[in-house]
Amino acid sequence: RKILNSFTKTVRSIIIGPCGNGKTSLMNILCGTSYKAQQSMNSSTRDITASHCQYEYEKPFIIIDTPGSTSM
Repeated sequence: RKILNSFTKTVRSIIIGPCGNGKTSLMNILCGTSYKAQQSMNSSTRDITASHCQYEYEKPFIIIDTPGSTSM
C-alpha cells in the first residue's frame, strides 16, 4: 500500500525499447543504482524494476525499467 501511495504522488517515467539499447544503464546513471546491464540481443532485465530518484533540491521521481521489447 505504501508503494502504491508513492506512485500516485510522484512523477514516474517508464523506459521502453529494444534489447541492448541501454535502458538499464540509463536507469543506473539517473538513479545511482547498480542493476546488471549488458549489451546483447537478449535482455538481461527479466522483471520490471522501479527506483526512486532525487537530485539535489529537485522533486523526487520514479524510473521504471522494463525488459527489452524483443524479449516480451
